[in-house]
Amino acid sequence: MLPGVLLLALAAPAAADFAEGWAAYAAADFETAHQLWKPLAVAGDANAQFNLGAMYHKGQGVPQSDDQAAWWYRVAAEQGQRDAQLQLGGMYVQGRSLPWDYVQALVWYTLAERAGSAEAEVLRERLAGAMSPEQIDEAERLAGAWQPQPPAVVEPPPEPTYRYDYTVVREVQRHLSALGYDVGAIDGAVGPRTRQAIREYEAARGMPPTGRPTKEFLERLQGAQAGGGSGATAAEPPDGD
Repeated sequence: MLPGVLLLALAAPAAADFAEGWAAYAAADFETAHQLWKPLAVAGDANAQFNLGAMYHKGQGVPQSDDQAAWWYRVAAEQGQRDAQLQLGGMYVQGRSLPWDYVQALVWYTLAERAGSAEAEVLRERLAGAMSPEQIDEAERLAGAWQPQPPAVVEPPPEPTYRYDYTVVREVQRHLSALGYDVGAIDGAVGPRTRQAIREYEAARGMPPTGRPTKEFLERLQGAQAGGGSGATAAEPPDGD
């Protein structure tokens, strides 16, 4: 699941900075958008927090990091930001940075649906179909007891220090795509589908599932294909995201 449309906040007194960040984002100047939005997010603006989560989720202007995305989605979701609630639920379903937990996923989908998200309604119904009545009852109990948190200054986790080389990422995507993995577009961007394809490749070969398109991973991928070894034929990847 990809993050939805980022939000433009209008509340004073930060509206000008937020709008300037939105203009930078729309112009694909992601680093400037991040610089403008982060102080607002730290100050407790839930929309800015969601936007940072989405940028880390996609790797836009920052190193792609599921951990950072989940952290920012959570603080926004706890304030009642419905798009953050939707994305947080998806990360629980996929086990990305967070443990696989259908009960928690259903809680956040339920809250997002109650806040007006049509997509959350569809996802909630689909997920509930794979859960036991006891799990559903527990999720409904937790959602019913949930209360939004007021805006507050937060202390974010340290920024990830790793960055990926555009050329290396494209080559990783090209090789994995040739093996039948769904990497999305071959565009050099480290998105969720590329990371998931890498994890699938790694897990199928007994490697730690890092999801990172590093030069070392590319060399291993190229070596396996050139040598006709275990990397020459992909395990059957699942359909889509």
